[in-house]
Amino acid sequence: MKAAGRSFRAAPLTSGFTPLLGALLLLGGPLAAQTWTTVNLHPAGSTSSRLTGLTATRQAGASDSHAGLWDGSAASFVNIQPAGVDTTYINGVSASQQAGYSVTGGNLHACIWNGTAASFVDLHPAGAVSSYAYGTDGTTQAGYYNTATESHACIWTGTAASFVDVSPAGSTASQIMASTSGEQGGRIVVMSGLYHAGIWHGTAASFVDLAPAGSTYSLVSATDGSTQAGYAIFGGITHAAIWHGTLASFADIHPATAASSSINAVSGAYQAGYAYFGGNSHAALWKGTPASFVDLHAFLPAGYTTSSANAIWTDGRFIVVAGSASNATREEAFLWKTDLFPPQHRPVVTVKGRKLVTTTAAKLLIRGTAKDADGDLAKVQVKVGKRYRTAKGPPARWKFAVPLQPGTNKVLVRAVDEKGTFSKPVKLVIVRL
Repeated sequence: MKAAGRSFRAAPLTSGFTPLLGALLLLGGPLAAQTWTTVNLHPAGSTSSRLTGLTATRQAGASDSHAGLWDGSAASFVNIQPAGVDTTYINGVSASQQAGYSVTGGNLHACIWNGTAASFVDLHPAGAVSSYAYGTDGTTQAGYYNTATESHACIWTGTAASFVDVSPAGSTASQIMASTSGEQGGRIVVMSGLYHAGIWHGTAASFVDLAPAGSTYSLVSATDGSTQAGYAIFGGITHAAIWHGTLASFADIHPATAASSSINAVSGAYQAGYAYFGGNSHAALWKGTPASFVDLHAFLPAGYTTSSANAIWTDGRFIVVAGSASNATREEAFLWKTDLFPPQHRPVVTVKGRKLVTTTAAKLLIRGTAKDADGDLAKVQVKVGKRYRTAKGPPARWKFAVPLQPGTNKVLVRAVDEKGTFSKPVKLVIVRL
């Protein structure tokens, strides 16, 4: 990325993606073959599409330069661009809110939505030349604005008037490129002209410089509040990188065979981005080390030449990666999905007797069996109300006295192994008269 005078702007996300099959993924120990499924979300009739944000249930991005939301299929795309605006883009999402920017008559304005075109709010600060929002936690938004000569990191709380400049003292320019609850990540330009990765916690004074020694350029482009991710440039080569809140925690996770690499998103132990091979970008996944690198581009259908992973979500069992893939005709929105613990690696639990029971008792004893093909069955848990409790006896032959409230009681039973993998739950309905 090159600076224009003293101001600088984020490089556009590269694109690429599509479906299927099994890759080797390092899961904190031995290599395990994972089966990846891809879903093409390119809307019918669109000339280009891309995913840039992801929650547990929705995807965000743009189709034909119109910001929009998906619910897991191409046909579910909903355009949330408001009337009177030329183009819109989403850069970051929370469970309920989307943050990005709009373009009207060549004017770029930071903005937010809450799921609909009607909810659009322009966050552009008075007097700014241009502005961008890159992240939101649903309450606080973060990004930067440009003057005629430089960029300034800033935050908002839902309105243009709430704008606060958080440029650190001693910097000549600054940008926030990622945000989660309470933490912002990005970069500054220091007096020497070098670009330094860093994080904020809501104020200019809170800035922490994360630029690793020997780097000429570094950036935090993603954070989940615990892990920060992006890249650092050494000797002209861009290396994917992660941090854990301090400069000393810096880790270079650049794949040995890649020409360059970078991270766009982080969730828990996993990072998503891209790496270049043979002059083409490939969507990529990591789990904190160079050896954990997975080339997601390999699972695309034939005909796609470039791809990029721009967002990631995981609950510890499922991983969903969002981005795009490009063929000779266009860029198309894609999802990659995998189950880290497929059925053959999950324990199994059974419950003896009927699954719909009527009783007058205040407690009902249930019992059953459990097993695990991997041989590391740990326990059986029974959910009554809002929490799981551990059943008594050896898990292979367990029992549990279910406390009952008057009326209908819904009960879930699951087996759990030593790795924390749980079985498909068995559902019971117990009616206490």
